[in-house]
This record gives sequence, C-alpha cells and structure tokens, in this order.
Amino acid sequence: MTLCKEMVIDFLCQIEALCEAMVIDFLSHIEALCEATGNVHRSPYIKTIYEGMVIDFLSHIEALYEAMVIDLFTSRPSTRQWSLISYVTSRPSTRQ
Repeated sequence: MTLCKEMVIDFLCQIEALCEAMVIDFLSHIEALCEATGNVHRSPYIKTIYEGMVIDFLSHIEALYEAMVIDLFTSRPSTRQWSLISYVTSRPSTRQ
C-alpha cells in the first residue's frame, strides 16, 4: 500500500512540475510575441501554441500514468522482501 501511495504522490508531483513548465513556456512565448508584434490579441499563433502545449501536456500525463501502472506491477516486493518489510514495520519505533 505504501508503494502505491508513494507512486501516486510522485505522479502528482511530476504533473505539478509539468504544469509549471507549461505555464512558464506559454508565458515566455506570449512575451516574445508581444515584443515582436506589439500585440497578442486575437492571435491565431497564441491559440495554436496553447493547443499544442495542452496536447503535449496530456500526452506527458498519459505516459507518466502508463509508466506508473507498469512500475506498480513490475516492482512488487518478493516474499522475502515482504517478510523483511513486515518485520521492520512490526517492531516498536525507537524514534520518540
């Protein structure tokens, strides 16, 4: 269960990083266009960039999700590892 939680947390952190990168990239494109043309209103270029970035973002999320599912099924602990995990987690904590 912990492995699954950690994978989901990692997945969400990667999505957050992708969102931030997409927004920064998008804003830098708009800024460059403003400097070049002086006007970004009603620009089909901005719409095209935005649509492309959203499609790219969704493709990254899909790839991350598939990798997470594959990793979940291929990284299951062996019986020996489970017994070690069980032993370690059943001991009283020495950190207090």
